[in-house]
Amino acid sequence: MSCSPSRRALGTSKCVRIFGCNAISCSHSHPEIFGNITVSHSLELDANQLQSLPESFGNITMGRDVFLQSNELQSFGNIKVRGHVLLRHNQLKSLPESFGNIAVGGNVLLRGNELQSPPESFGNITVGENLHLEDNPLQSCPGSFRNVKGSVHK
Repeated sequence: MSCSPSRRALGTSKCVRIFGCNAISCSHSHPEIFGNITVSHSLELDANQLQSLPESFGNITMGRDVFLQSNELQSFGNIKVRGHVLLRHNQLKSLPESFGNIAVGGNVLLRGNELQSPPESFGNITVGENLHLEDNPLQSCPGSFRNVKGSVHK
């Protein structure tokens, strides 16, 4: 896959797929344009060796799903998504306080990371379906954890 056409298409699009794209993989970063896009369906950024996302990532207008599986993410900010957020198999050791601000209509998959203790704000998260935390070395959960809206699987 050539990255040039995909990166040019990041204005307004139904579905954006960037999978194993060398231009992103080599930089281990992200196009700064991410914060200025509208995606009416899905944003798929699986297996791109992404280590971080720009602050502006939370400004994306997302119609449905965000796929960020099998990257090298170590942090993640806040977004609003109607569908699912898939963050499994990254290297997430912690989540920022702002993670509790996300609102997801579907599932949030955080399994297979290195999470030890979610932030106190985690109890504010709204998940329309299931929150998956399996295969993380969770040592403790904040008191607010019982307030999570959605089904929790640990």
